[in-house]
Amino acid sequence: MEQYEQKLLRNVMPQELTKLILAATTSTSRRPWISSCRAMANAIQNKSVDYVHKFFVLERDFEPGEEEKLRKEFAWSFEGVDED
Repeated sequence: MEQYEQKLLRNVMPQELTKLILAATTSTSRRPWISSCRAMANAIQNKSVDYVHKFFVLERDFEPGEEEKLRKEFAWSFEGVDED
C-alpha cells in the first residue's frame, strides 16, 4: 500500500500536496499525514535553493550579498544538488 500511496502522490501539485498535509493533520490515522510529508520531502530532495523557492512560491528574504555569503560559508551543503 505504501508504494501505491507514493506513486499516487508523486504527481500531485505542490499547492495540493500542502493542502493534503494540512488536512491529514486532522485525521485520526497518521498514515495520510506521513505519506503526504514523505511525498513532499521526495519532491524537494537534492533540489537547489532556487527550485525550492519556486516550488513553495517563496520570496527572497536576504539582503543583496547576504545569500552569496552564506553560499560560500556553507558550500558543502550545495554539493550534489540538482540545479533544475
